[in-house]
Amino acid sequence: MQLSFFRSGPLAEALRASLADEPPVPDGPAVLADLIDLRGGVELAERLDAGLDVPPPAPLDERRALAAACRARVADELAHVQGRLDEAFGQAFRPRYRLPSARRAFELLDQAGALETRKGAPLKTGLRTLLAPFHEFLETHGKRARFALRALRAEIATPLAAMGGEAAALAGLEAALSVALHARTEALVRRVHRAAEVALGEAMAAAVKALPRPASPDDLGPTFDPDAGAFAQAFAEARRLHRALFLHERRWLEGLVEAACAAAEAAP
Repeated sequence: MQLSFFRSGPLAEALRASLADEPPVPDGPAVLADLIDLRGGVELAERLDAGLDVPPPAPLDERRALAAACRARVADELAHVQGRLDEAFGQAFRPRYRLPSARRAFELLDQAGALETRKGAPLKTGLRTLLAPFHEFLETHGKRARFALRALRAEIATPLAAMGGEAAALAGLEAALSVALHARTEALVRRVHRAAEVALGEAMAAAVKALPRPASPDDLGPTFDPDAGAFAQAFAEARRLHRALFLHERRWLEGLVEAACAAAEAAP
């Protein structure tokens, strides 16, 4: 896939291998247009038809102070949120998160009868039980990071609006665009989460089917090996996708703040 619009973005890098055989991506405006559903498009068109509100700029000293405070607040909070996300994924297999170890995974599969038949309902039941904590972990920490960004966006809306002028107009336009994109982007986020979970299930199913008969907990150990284990590698890929989603939204927010602050500082 020719990722012309997202060539240097974190999502492009995370998905590049998976999208290698897809048709080329259209240019930026076409991508954005495709992400706006009918309702969002109508609301955005009404907002644009009404004209952008460009209030008088605040005094220059005040704008500079607001810009400096806004940049500092965003940088600090983004570093904090990313640090928490990285720490959670980096320590995912420690006891505090209660994710199954190889031995615990073996027990859960054995209880479901998946080690005996290795197909059908027993395998599905065993995998569902085994993977539930991983699904919960991915959803919990992914949502936590995204909700933190949403709260930060709402927080900085006030100082951006207080700058007045083009900065306030830009913030208002970005807010309208975000609302218009919300439904489709949320659906795409769910697809990324689902793809990560499917990969975990496929890796674990393949590992179970490859176990010797009879199997022991030690036979499942290599699957969880952090360097070469199939399941560990699938989890690492899930981590990469979730981190890329966060970095994508982080870049969007950083771009908004920098553009608005630069416009505020440049105005007479």
